[in-house]
Amino acid sequence: MKKVNTTLVLGVIILLLLITGFIGFNIYEGKLNKSDMAYRKLVIANDTLVKINETQYRKLVADTLTQRELNKIVKELGIALEAKPKIVYKTKIVIKEIEKPTDSISIKGDSISIIDYYPQKTDYFVKYENVITIKDTTGISKFSFNPVDISIVISQREDGVFESDIKVPEFMTVGNVDIQSVPMSIPKVKNFGMLFGVGLGKSFKDQETYLKLSGGVRYKKFYIDVGGGTNGTLDGLIKFEF
Repeated sequence: MKKVNTTLVLGVIILLLLITGFIGFNIYEGKLNKSDMAYRKLVIANDTLVKINETQYRKLVADTLTQRELNKIVKELGIALEAKPKIVYKTKIVIKEIEKPTDSISIKGDSISIIDYYPQKTDYFVKYENVITIKDTTGISKFSFNPVDISIVISQREDGVFESDIKVPEFMTVGNVDIQSVPMSIPKVKNFGMLFGVGLGKSFKDQETYLKLSGGVRYKKFYIDVGGGTNGTLDGLIKFEF
């Protein structure tokens, strides 16, 4: 009987050590995750819009919002959705002011025809046409617009923070960029796991039925199990997942 008790005590001690180590690791990992989020919030809070060149601007993505906070922003924008919002883009674009010679002026009778392009005739953004009648000083203006390409790329830095790069045509400037979202980082798969079980066993040699306690740890796809039974046995097992 003494042998059985010693084996069980040894098995329980091993299980307690495994459990203590696992709990300690998870607490440590949790602190790391909280520190990581605190770092992201600090970096994002101190970020400002950066002009990379004449057509490119950069701003960090504030991906530290909760779903509730993001829902509130969407509601304030007055946008109706059928699904949960994940990212909100708010960008202020400013058209540059320019002075340039009028592209075309023609006079016919008592009317003057004007045609002008912004910012230039080739690949223009705006085409302006006007026919002014000198007699009664009236005119009819017509504005035509070509589509504008604005590109946004979201990338992840080495420190895990996401940043956005916005590219606009040369006649535009970016006044402000505000990209907010719920956390975009892919949840880390825990490398460590804890295993615990209770079972019954039977010896076919002496027909004895016994209770067995087992526990172990998992690292990725590598498992270590330790078990002890009321029949005085203690065993260990190493397993690999394929």
